[in-house]
Amino acid sequence: MEDRPIPELISDLIKRARTERGLSQTGLAMSLADVSGQDTVTRSEVSRWERGKRIPTRHWLRWLTVVLEVPLERLECAATFSRRFRTVKSVADVLPMVDGSAEPGAIPRQTSYDVTVNRGYDRDTFRTPGAK
Repeated sequence: MEDRPIPELISDLIKRARTERGLSQTGLAMSLADVSGQDTVTRSEVSRWERGKRIPTRHWLRWLTVVLEVPLERLECAATFSRRFRTVKSVADVLPMVDGSAEPGAIPRQTSYDVTVNRGYDRDTFRTPGAK
């Protein structure tokens, strides 16, 4: 079995890389504004990324690579993983799904429609008034 890197959430990756470089959220936002030439990223946006409320676009992933010195491929993988598991708070919650206990190479999609439908309902309950 080949060694696959443990998946990580983009929120965890950004926060860890930022703190390892001794940057505050404001400092990261200012650095991103400096290197990109755009002042549209703020401390609030960095906070949303780190809390998993938003996922940086590819545009900002490229600039995060420059500022945080994290390979673009790693940031993109973390962003993709985070999109698939938006409601996950910790990687440990989904490791059984990606550590090989499922089919090799399969990462199950999480959908908002994971609901059990009761098909044994009484059909008469749902008739239109006046219908036979």
